Amino acid sequence: MSTESLKISITQRILNISDYSFLEKIDRFLSRKNIIAYDVNGNPITEEAYISDLDQINSEIDKGTAALSSSEEVKKRIIDANNLV
Repeated sequence: MSTESLKISITQRILNISDYSFLEKIDRFLSRKNIIAYDVNGNPITEEAYISDLDQINSEIDKGTAALSSSEEVKKRIIDANNLV
């Protein structure tokens, strides 16, 4: 089935639904944000939030205010934080 055929089929099925609460569920599903990842605490990260964070970081880099770390500094922090030595 082509993309267009699938769209038409879904549209026809939705038009035949008379259960308002079910239509609300479909609307909520179609309106939800695109979740692309989860943080270390299991909270969802939306595509919009991710792009916003990247824009913020790029802005800080451009201004020279970003807190940057070398690979060795990151490795040392991980080792120290997890008592791996």
